[in-house]
Formats: sequence, C-alpha cells, structure tokens
Amino acid sequence: TGSHCDVRILGRGHAQRHEVEMDILIVLIPAALILGLLGLCAFLWSLKTDQYDDLDGAAQRILLEEERPD
Repeated sequence: TGSHCDVRILGRGHAQRHEVEMDILIVLIPAALILGLLGLCAFLWSLKTDQYDDLDGAAQRILLEEERPD
C-alpha cells in the first residue's frame, strides 16, 4: 500500500509541473509573436525607406573618396 501512496504523490507533482509548463507557454507564445511582428515591422520600414538601395555604392565611396584637407 505504501507504493500506491508514492505513485499518487509523484502523479500530482507531474500534473503540477505540467500546469506550470502550460502557464509558461501562455507567456512565451504571445511574447514570441510580438517580437516577430516587431522584427517584421522593422524590416518593412527598412524596405520602405530604401535602406537596401545602393549597398555597393557606399562601400566604393569609402574606398575611393579622397581625404579632405583640414
């Protein structure tokens, strides 16, 4: 009979742990969705403001531009 008592206690602990895991998911899933939306908005903003227009031109200007005299 002692082993039945141990099994019930372990069973309750497992159920409580499962509830905690589900509570964490209630927080993590919306947090992940919000962060994903923020990343998507930042990417769409960068496309809208032409941040990716001339990637090679900036690199060439740095290398070819003459130094200005002070």
